[in-house]
Amino acid sequence: MSEHNWHSLVKEKLFSILKSDINGLNSIEVAKRLEQYGKNELPKKKGVSSFIIFLEQFKSPLIYILIIAGIISLIFLDKIDAGVIFTAVIVNTIVGFFQEKKAQNALAELRRAVVIKTRVKRDGEELEIDAKDLVIGDIIVLEAGDKVPADARLLFAKKVQVNEAALTGESWEVDKDTKILDREVAITDRINMIYMGTVFTSGKAEAIIVNTGLNTEIGKIASMLQDVEEEDTPLQKRLEKFSRQIGFGVLAIVLFILFFGVYLKHDFFEMFEIAVAVAVSAIPEGLIVALTVVLAIGMQKILKQNGLVRKLVAAEALGSTTVVCTDKTGTLTSGEMRVTEIITSDFHFDTLENMDLSHAKQGWSDIIEVLKIGVLCNEAVVEHEKESMKHVKIFGNMTEKALLRAGMNFGLHRNKLIKEYPELDIIPFDSEKKYMATLHKSTSQRGVLYVKGAPEKILEKASYYWHNQKKVKINDQVKKNLQKKFEKLSGDGLRILAFAYKNFVMNKDEFDEENINDLVFVGFIGMKDPIREGVKDTIKLCNRAGIKIVMITGDHKLTAKAIANEVGIDTKKYKVIQGEDLEKISDKDFYEQVDKISVYARVTPADKLRIVKAWQHRNDIVAMTGDGVNDAPALKSANIGVAMGSGTEVAKGASDLVILDDHFSTIVAAVQQGRVIYDNIKKVVLYLMSDSLAEVLIIIFALVVGWPLPLLATQILWINIIDDGLPGMALTLDPEDPGVMKEKPISIDSGVISNENKILIVTISLITAVSTLFLFYYFWQSTGNVNSARTTAFTGLALSTLMYVFSCRTLRHDFFASLKIKNWYLIGAVLIGLVLQLMAVYVPFFQKVFHTVPLGIAPWVAIILQGILIIAVVEFIKGLYLVRFDKKK
Repeated sequence: MSEHNWHSLVKEKLFSILKSDINGLNSIEVAKRLEQYGKNELPKKKGVSSFIIFLEQFKSPLIYILIIAGIISLIFLDKIDAGVIFTAVIVNTIVGFFQEKKAQNALAELRRAVVIKTRVKRDGEELEIDAKDLVIGDIIVLEAGDKVPADARLLFAKKVQVNEAALTGESWEVDKDTKILDREVAITDRINMIYMGTVFTSGKAEAIIVNTGLNTEIGKIASMLQDVEEEDTPLQKRLEKFSRQIGFGVLAIVLFILFFGVYLKHDFFEMFEIAVAVAVSAIPEGLIVALTVVLAIGMQKILKQNGLVRKLVAAEALGSTTVVCTDKTGTLTSGEMRVTEIITSDFHFDTLENMDLSHAKQGWSDIIEVLKIGVLCNEAVVEHEKESMKHVKIFGNMTEKALLRAGMNFGLHRNKLIKEYPELDIIPFDSEKKYMATLHKSTSQRGVLYVKGAPEKILEKASYYWHNQKKVKINDQVKKNLQKKFEKLSGDGLRILAFAYKNFVMNKDEFDEENINDLVFVGFIGMKDPIREGVKDTIKLCNRAGIKIVMITGDHKLTAKAIANEVGIDTKKYKVIQGEDLEKISDKDFYEQVDKISVYARVTPADKLRIVKAWQHRNDIVAMTGDGVNDAPALKSANIGVAMGSGTEVAKGASDLVILDDHFSTIVAAVQQGRVIYDNIKKVVLYLMSDSLAEVLIIIFALVVGWPLPLLATQILWINIIDDGLPGMALTLDPEDPGVMKEKPISIDSGVISNENKILIVTISLITAVSTLFLFYYFWQSTGNVNSARTTAFTGLALSTLMYVFSCRTLRHDFFASLKIKNWYLIGAVLIGLVLQLMAVYVPFFQKVFHTVPLGIAPWVAIILQGILIIAVVEFIKGLYLVRFDKKK
């Protein structure tokens, strides 16, 4: 039945189509409709099983290469190599599994297993049932605090206001009534309709259910998630590309060694075994474990900053973010209204700068009078009012709660004032009248009428204005000046209310709408949802880091622009556009214009999805924030979906990152940590690949020139253990480098190995291989002892690798500056590696295993010089990059 324009139908037509009446349905009809339409619930996404999470850890091409290498090692009965390789796979799987399982469990704990109840008219009685048992045609009864259980058309409404944040993303209350509307009215302006997931904040109502489950507006959004494909993260794409390169490289090495060896008349099976051994040594088996540990540590650090990363690979993707599309309400702003300005005829008080009236030396009595009216002419309810507001609960709409809090800030407590001025009667706020009035008793014979409402309405009804504790006849010039004041504040994005009063003779005057005239205007109060602390500085940090901030809101264009300007989003250089204007732009034109738009106002869920796609079309990495069900498709489509901790479960389920404290600064802190993760990954790759490539070059050169092998298989394995193992892992624990947020975002096209690191890998590998081959050749020729020469080469390669690990830590600092950035794990790993290598050379048991001999002074001098040479060359190349980096800053 979802095709009907329910908002434009008269009641009789509604009842006719839905086959219901004001008394509701009977039990027999309810059973039929439950059978026909099903339960009133959205399909629940099944939690990912532990087994599936376990299997997900194997979905990496690098893992596939390691498994193949391990199987080949087993075929050739090389159990040690196979054991090391499979250990790397197992460690990666275990670490990844427990991290993702922990994140899933933490998210499950955030969910509230609440069964929503609703009151419904059935069989001539009013019953309370589970919301999931509602059917089309049911008559429901709602009041303040109730969650709307399905889409419904209002039949009766008294002072109804609804918070539609779950649907629209904006937390303003929407006034509702039963007025019949035109067919063309947009969904956001259908004031006679209420929607599943929204919340009654005030009033009472009866409504008839018109859609349930997936046919509701929220259900349609939830079903959109099934059509949205998830993007691979940048790390997944980079690892896939890197693994292909490793795979082809290893295959080329195997084929070269095999066929070249056969060409030189070596035994085919012997050459195949050597080729496989070299290929296995070329695969940095420590890399996959180090990557997993880097991501796991990053997840934990992000969690400490109140960000819950749901998938391991998503942690690094944050560092690649180039665009952050963020909600306004509750993310950039606090999510609740606050009084920020109090304006009288000749005084302006800023409450954000001054939190008490001691700063108001002039006009303080006029300000008190404005606040007093705001507190008394108010329908919000205060529970357990105290001098301190920390533990006070206020129930009501956002505007009225803000007025009570402002009054309490200045010592005006409603419960005390009501005792002094008892409330006798009330004219509720009405969207047509645009004002509210309350009558209070001041003496036995006299009362006072307090009024608040739209500035233009109150000024229209005012004959006087309050000035220096007395009423003064108002004139056109005064009204004109007052009008300029509230128009300026409205232009700044504030919500403005005017306040007035009128003395009332108890037994003479009639309290009705006709008597709301000849008012004494007292002042204006300006309210807004204030900017969260730290947001401005965070956006400045993003600008320096080359991250574009795009604000997306359901609010009005002027309000959106004012907030954007306040937080530091450029609206002069970039456009501010409304959803209705966006609809008129073709996809092709939008793709060309998207980078010139910084603020979107009055947008729909489809608009959000379109914005994400447009940025992705430009190869940008997009982080999209959201909390409502309406945000879920865009969250799922974005490279990084960021849900608010206070948001809906649908939004959290579609996200990659959950911000537990709802702060925008937490998002950027997570992005910063993502860059640290990528930075540490680059260090590990640089270090491990340099070592692996050097080993391959040494073996290939020796085979080509016909030398004895400078390194034996067991020695290569030992070097991989002491150099790639602990030092590689220790690099993952490197402290954060502040320079990460001074650089532009990581390009989506960049690989695991950056261009700078490619040059360094080649340079380090060549200088290491050449120097190691020189050591081997020199001591082989000078001593005639191959084992002595091989021990020197073995030790030289092992220790020089342990030395240049400090140069691999950063391209932003030289060797000595990097030593100041303490990483005790790395220092400990290097010392352990040194001790283990000494054991391999001098302990008899290990001498037999590795075919080593004790070294004298000359080899040690040569080994130390080799390490210094490698560091000097690496630092020279880094120096060239440091100069370029300084110019970029």
